[in-house]
Amino acid sequence: MKRIAAICTFLLLMVPVTGRGESMKEFGAVLFKGLTNLSKYEIIEGVPLKRKAGAILIDTDSLKSRLSAMSLIEEFSLSSKGGKLIIEIREKSPFCTLAVKNRRETVFLEVDRRFKIIARSRLLGGSRPLIFCERKDLEGGKFSTRVMGLMGNLAYLREKQKKLFREIESFSFVSVGKITVRLRGRGTRFLIEPRRVNFRRLEIIGGYCDSEKKYPKEIIIESSRIVVR
Repeated sequence: MKRIAAICTFLLLMVPVTGRGESMKEFGAVLFKGLTNLSKYEIIEGVPLKRKAGAILIDTDSLKSRLSAMSLIEEFSLSSKGGKLIIEIREKSPFCTLAVKNRRETVFLEVDRRFKIIARSRLLGGSRPLIFCERKDLEGGKFSTRVMGLMGNLAYLREKQKKLFREIESFSFVSVGKITVRLRGRGTRFLIEPRRVNFRRLEIIGGYCDSEKKYPKEIIIESSRIVVR
């Protein structure tokens, strides 16, 4: 509880108390549950609060607005027990990561299973497929057709080819109708036409390479041919 009080005191120095009287509630402490990628500081940032004689006054309406606006939060609840405010949060799970190449930098975007951006320039915990793309793939704030198509294939793999989904390290766009796939811990560059039948072939061929402990430099998987180089 001393640590929570210290956090709130620190935040008080940065946040002016401008909350409405009717929404300012008094609590003995603030407890957080369910935080994985978010911090306590981010949750309370901008929320009016202050310490008062061993208690904490916090604008609960402002807190609800803050939580509702955070893209990383799936759902939340506020409750009180024993004079303590309990903030319980369920964070959204990232489905894939986009590495968007600009001229001078690469911006990372975390995307959820609904294909919505939940974090910018912030890599979240856990491993998931990485998609390398370009700035033009986000023109107008919308994903390009090729990115949407690839994420659609990923969603299919997550449901129907779970083992392959877990093994995929990254995708890169090579040319129209072709992508490069890298599997975790393998040196082979798989050049494929991104169709479901070819992802099934990729899983079989990748499994064969694992069984033989042999990884060619490149394997091309197309509808009409498979080439090993």
